[in-house]
Amino acid sequence: MTRTAPRLRAITASPLAADPAMKKPVRRIIWKPDEQAKVIARAGELMAASPRMPMHVAARRAQEDVLPCERWRVFRQHRDVEGWLPATWSPLPSPRFPGAIEPVPPTPIEVAEPEPVVPPTPTSVPSVDTALVRAVAEQITPMLAATINECAKELVGALTSALQQASTQASAETDAGMVHSRRVTLPPRTRLPRVCVVGLINQQERDVSTAFDGVIEFIFVKAQRTGGGGHGGAGMLTRSASSDLVIAMTDFIGHDVEASAKHLHVPFERVTGSVSALKRWLTTWLSTGGRHDHSRVPPGGS
Repeated sequence: MTRTAPRLRAITASPLAADPAMKKPVRRIIWKPDEQAKVIARAGELMAASPRMPMHVAARRAQEDVLPCERWRVFRQHRDVEGWLPATWSPLPSPRFPGAIEPVPPTPIEVAEPEPVVPPTPTSVPSVDTALVRAVAEQITPMLAATINECAKELVGALTSALQQASTQASAETDAGMVHSRRVTLPPRTRLPRVCVVGLINQQERDVSTAFDGVIEFIFVKAQRTGGGGHGGAGMLTRSASSDLVIAMTDFIGHDVEASAKHLHVPFERVTGSVSALKRWLTTWLSTGGRHDHSRVPPGGS
């Protein structure tokens, strides 16, 4: 049986060796600025010589070259050095590593000088016989005058006929307006009526939009339990400001819509049932010219 040396037995029996948790903690080493600058410079030389070398390996070898062993730090992976070691290095030549990459000077671009512009040689203008020009003008002038007179007569006649026809039509429209003066008509709309509907789902919204395409412009707001925070009563108050009417589907909304309806400034209607009931209500509303009974507006509306 092999005998154990007394010193080895003492180390083995030590409580620090028996319990790893009781080992003396490693002291954290903080470099001075000049020490860190030396390590960074040496690591840059190492990485310039070996571009494939990992950054933490370059930092570990650099500190072994420029610092005493009691000032060495532990670098096991890339994240140990990425906070202070530059990720890229300038490819400048190093005196210790002459094979480093040297920058390539830019190639000068030659610009061709523009060719001188030669002015055109003036050509001689042939002489014109003044008597000939005067004779031609005397022949053409009467013909132009006759043509202009005929065109002026035709233009005056067309204008006179148009004015007489417009006057006759205006007189007829005035008489018809006096006959039907008691008839009330709605002013023409500059846009489609805009209706905000609260409580439908995607398929129902598409069904209603297709049924009234080109007749009504819809703003759809889902119930809060279906659409989330941007819908329900809060979404109705936000998105219905520019609408002419707000319709709530009472079978699909919550109490938040009823509470928010008190703060609306547009007419508010409640429709019970499904999409079919909504279509019937909108058809009746359009047949009355898009008028709304303001006596049914909830408190807070207009």
